[in-house]
Amino acid sequence: MALLQNTVFSFSMKVCGQRQDAEDTMQEVLLRSVPYLPKFESPKALIVWLRRRCGRRGEPRIRHHEDE
Repeated sequence: MALLQNTVFSFSMKVCGQRQDAEDTMQEVLLRSVPYLPKFESPKALIVWLRRRCGRRGEPRIRHHEDE
């Protein structure tokens, strides 16, 4: 799980740009992803899927900071 956490946080930082937003995004993505993890046979497919989820979860936070 630590490897997934590091991967998701790294990508969240790229998407969000701010540490607090990246941490929030990482936590939300990982918590919501737990039920789906056993469905992935390939680690690569899982990483691609998690990155997509990070992008979707991080976008609203980016827009929020642009509006400030």
